[in-house]
Amino acid sequence: MPLSFKDQTQLIAAWLEPFTPHTRRTYQSDLHRFQSTIRRPLTNVTVNDLEYFQETLRDLHPRSQVRIMASLSSLFGFAYRERFLNEDPSRGLRRLKIPISQEPYCLSQEQLGALFASAPTPRDQVLLRMLADTGLTVGEVCKLTWSQVHLERKPETYITVTSPQGVTRQLSLSADLIPLLQSMKVNHEPTDMVFRSSRSTLLHPSQVFRIVRDAGQRAHLPRKISPSCLRHSYARQGLVNGLSLEELQYRLG
Repeated sequence: MPLSFKDQTQLIAAWLEPFTPHTRRTYQSDLHRFQSTIRRPLTNVTVNDLEYFQETLRDLHPRSQVRIMASLSSLFGFAYRERFLNEDPSRGLRRLKIPISQEPYCLSQEQLGALFASAPTPRDQVLLRMLADTGLTVGEVCKLTWSQVHLERKPETYITVTSPQGVTRQLSLSADLIPLLQSMKVNHEPTDMVFRSSRSTLLHPSQVFRIVRDAGQRAHLPRKISPSCLRHSYARQGLVNGLSLEELQYRLG
């Protein structure tokens, strides 16, 4: 049942609510840029407005252009699904593509192995493997609880994750990751976080970025990496293994 919104301020707040604080700030900035350029309410925005705005982004890095337009498409798609709009103007938009030379940096299987081996603690090794083996976002891995980790299910062990859009997906765990998780799970309740800080508090996203960055440096990788690099590596490996685009989209949420 769609929600009911009095105005676009309420709609935008509901759209942003499921995202992590970092993503909310980024999307708010993207929306502010759009509204400063296209000075009209969301209900009056057309595909021509979106195309004009897209052209104003040409001086930005290609990945920034793609991200900004993707955030707007997310907003208009949400507004349409909630019946705030009669149609989604972003559906007719010509999509931007990142040039081949500027595609996201991905790691080889050998580089991933070196990355895992460089982890200074069991927690960090499991965290790195979880990001690389499941394609989880930073927000999803920080909020992961033991109730979502199904190690006793046969013949396949998996985790369940619900995306900000409300889609629950089931992701298989690799054979290398299972025993590491089993050793971590001892004496933990289902509601406990899988990954916690050294003070046993919620692991902050900035800590995840630091863990990944530092592991990359210890592994002597040629470039600085972030969690998104592991997510891209997961996606590329999935395509190499023959996953369809639909299945890959489902796994990534």
